[in-house]
Formats: sequence, C-alpha cells, structure tokens
Amino acid sequence: MFDFDNIGTRLRKIREDCHLSQRDFAASINFSVRAYQTWERGENLPSLYALAEIVTHYGVSANYLLGLSDAPAKIGHTLVLQPMSRQFP
Repeated sequence: MFDFDNIGTRLRKIREDCHLSQRDFAASINFSVRAYQTWERGENLPSLYALAEIVTHYGVSANYLLGLSDAPAKIGHTLVLQPMSRQFP
C-alpha cells in the first residue's frame, strides 16, 4: 500500500533535483501550475495520464512515485536530473 502524501514529496524532490520551479515543471508535462501544486501539497493525486507524462519525461519509475520503491530510476536507467526529450514513433 502506498501513502498519498508520499507522491507529493517525491514530485517535489524530482522537481528540485531538476532545478525547476513549480510552473516550469507543470509546463513541461502540459499541466497547469495550480493542478501541480495540489499534487505536491498532497491535496489531489495526479491522473494516470499525468503520472505517465512524469515517468516518461523525467525517467523516474512509477513505483518510485507511488512509494512502492525507494529507487527513483527505472531499472537499467540512471536518474536524469534534467527533463528528457520526448520522442514519438
């Protein structure tokens, strides 16, 4: 089981590690800063779509965001401390 507040704490850590403001982080995943702020404060949870955007854009694992793992990077990847470029087929 995961702790909802943990998601906000981990989002903040990722954002701060990337040296981004809340506004810039939210813009990078195409969400409003107000929506992002509610996630970081633990008032709301990001949608599955938002989680997918964060996982894809920042190279972190969903298990880390959900508090199911303490390893932020996906298996076989090194945590990138800057936004990754998105490439679609």
